[in-house]
Amino acid sequence: MKKILLTTVITLLITGMFLIACSDEGDSAEGNEQDTESETTDPVEETEGNIENSTEEAKDIEAENDDSSDSSDGLFKVMEEDQTDLKIGETATVQTSIGTYKLTVNAAEIVGSELDGVSTELEQLIVLDLTFKNVDDKPLNAEDIMSSLGITDMLEGSNNHNNAEAYESIDDFEGELVPGEERNTQFIADVYTAEEYYFRQNPGVVAAGTSNDVMWTITAEEARK
Repeated sequence: MKKILLTTVITLLITGMFLIACSDEGDSAEGNEQDTESETTDPVEETEGNIENSTEEAKDIEAENDDSSDSSDGLFKVMEEDQTDLKIGETATVQTSIGTYKLTVNAAEIVGSELDGVSTELEQLIVLDLTFKNVDDKPLNAEDIMSSLGITDMLEGSNNHNNAEAYESIDDFEGELVPGEERNTQFIADVYTAEEYYFRQNPGVVAAGTSNDVMWTITAEEARK
């Protein structure tokens, strides 16, 4: 009788342990399945989210580029018309990124190959009598104005620039031109012998959009006195 009772108890214990083990395995599997489901992202939702993010980023970049472009356009814009058929005695309005002024070429003279003991590096020297008037609302630097002007005998060539500081008898345009101020000065440069000369803004500043295009055509006959 004792053996039967003992056997029954042992059987019940083993059965209980087996049932507990099965229950734990079921709970573990169910927990793992729930964890997997929670960690898995729907591919469709993820793709749609990426597309929306990319679209928003593209719109932001486009807006930034538009703002940058508008900002650059707003810095300086030439409004004055080009004036490229000017003659001696005529006046042009020159609009540049440093300011706006009126310029008149009053006279031109070829003075030979030497002046004040200084010889030309080309074939002859040409002197222009100029009048500048500041029509801007701020002071203009005379040296900056003059540095953007030059003369050439070839439209496709580069300009020869003012070299007034090398000649004692030539008025050197320097200092500041206040609003409304008008001043006469001179321009001198080395040139080759030619039938016509072109006094103009440097092509580079015109091409860069920092000045309107102005040019005076001066014949050799007008410049020889």
